[in-house]
Amino acid sequence: MIDGRFALVDHDGHAVTDESFRGRYVRIDLPGDNKDFPRHEANAKILNFHELEVYDGDRNIALRKNARQSSDLKDSNRAEQAVNGDLTDLAQTGPNDTDPWWELDLGDEVDFDRIVIRNRAEGLEKRMNWFRIRVLDADHRVLFERFIAQAPNPSRTVRNVSIN
Repeated sequence: MIDGRFALVDHDGHAVTDESFRGRYVRIDLPGDNKDFPRHEANAKILNFHELEVYDGDRNIALRKNARQSSDLKDSNRAEQAVNGDLTDLAQTGPNDTDPWWELDLGDEVDFDRIVIRNRAEGLEKRMNWFRIRVLDADHRVLFERFIAQAPNPSRTVRNVSIN
């Protein structure tokens, strides 16, 4: 127990706590190349996913916020497609983009407790293998960073967890 509450502990008995995030930007990218970080069998590095959700309690605070990405495959796959609440469309970078990224602007530095990435399927979900997610402050300084080896299938929740 910690402060009269039950706590999760790791195998060494250290308390594992769930902390909130604070930041203005949420950024996803694909570091490295496909030889070092196995993704889809095609050689192009392509970011493509249906939706990115940022939650403060039960409220998705990312919905209809400003988003941008390093390139667009076509007009129907623009960055804002990933924050419109519609799981039938998606954001996707172009195949010639050697350093693809997608970024959400929450408008101000805010607190939130989790990020949910909803990936596409159709056999292309591995394009999101070895992605990196970052929470940045207003000056684009990294406040949180996590590399995730396996693509969301169909979704992945990211929390700010620490071991005390």
